[in-house]
Amino acid sequence: MNWLPVLGFLLCCLLGPAVAGSDKLLVVLSEASSITLKNGKQHPTGYFLSELMVPVEEIARLGCEIVVATPTGKTPTVDRSSESQTYFQNEAEYQRLRAVHSSMATIKAPLSLTKLDEKQLSSFDGVFFPGGHAPVTDLANNADVARVLRHFHDRALPTALICHGPVALLAARAKDAPWPYRGYRMTGFSTAEEKVAESGALGGEMPFYLEEALKESGGLVTVGPLWKSKAVRDRELITGQNPASDRELAQHLLIALAETRLKKATRVVDHTPGLAKFEPGQLVQVTPFPKDWRSGVTNVYIGARRPEVDRDRFQKVLGAHLDHARRVYGPVGMRGYLVLSDGDGEIAFMNWASREKLDGAKNATGREECAREAAEILDQLVLDLLPDPARLEHPLLK
Repeated sequence: MNWLPVLGFLLCCLLGPAVAGSDKLLVVLSEASSITLKNGKQHPTGYFLSELMVPVEEIARLGCEIVVATPTGKTPTVDRSSESQTYFQNEAEYQRLRAVHSSMATIKAPLSLTKLDEKQLSSFDGVFFPGGHAPVTDLANNADVARVLRHFHDRALPTALICHGPVALLAARAKDAPWPYRGYRMTGFSTAEEKVAESGALGGEMPFYLEEALKESGGLVTVGPLWKSKAVRDRELITGQNPASDRELAQHLLIALAETRLKKATRVVDHTPGLAKFEPGQLVQVTPFPKDWRSGVTNVYIGARRPEVDRDRFQKVLGAHLDHARRVYGPVGMRGYLVLSDGDGEIAFMNWASREKLDGAKNATGREECAREAAEILDQLVLDLLPDPARLEHPLLK
């Protein structure tokens, strides 16, 4: 086993990010260790290991500090049925993330939602609710969960929930105000999947079905085939259907956090050939801005510094790579190229005159060499087309 990624992730989780001003993600876990079924049976439960650790690992590699909270600060319980290679890509991933999980101090000593005030909440750039059946017990009607959700909703900050995690959205319902998520597209653990669970491991009926509860509250709920990945993003809200959706949800959340980081950029500098240093919060303009970033198409690339590459080499090679990419892609239709980097990775936004220009760039002279250059220092986390370029909100992009 290659333990370098494990060590890097452990340092991020235990010590926090090395760069001042890096993102922080609030992870809200249920405290419940059992759920009461309709027949009165107490079924043991907790948070689902893969639904927590697969997204958290990806987000931590972006440079985010991971901070866990539970309703009252009680240490949460992992659902023992989720401690299985079944829910991971392979045995190696399961053992690696299990080792990281057991060493995360923030899980053993979580914050209390009750004690988190608005000032403390304002230090976070997004919130994430993993699943397992446990959230049905103590998150669906929790006033502090409602307060936390409204905080992130009002600021349009990334709000991600997976499997049974979306049950927390029900806490934001109020008698004297509309549900904040009415009319949002979303998904969650389907009724069909729940009935399979009821006839198997649960051994009884659930108190209610999440899919129906979200629809009755005003959510535009869609679900996919049983046990297949499905994630939906609508504005700041990101939802995943089931354990198989963990990686897809993580990618949506990574892009949402990248957009948030762009909004926070405080300085802009023009790229100079051979640029060898990137300051935190500095937005590097590699090519002239297009007239309007809301026209054409924009794609985002997110890469994490490879563990074996030291920071000095990373900075040097990345600076040269930007020069190279501008020469390769500028002539074939790339109009804008913005880069954020803190020495541990790169977030790049690229604007193209049209989808045809972007597709045509795949045949650009020097493309393969440019891609190999990036792969020497970066592990690709996300390379995606933004379906809604208008989400890019920054004074410089208007």
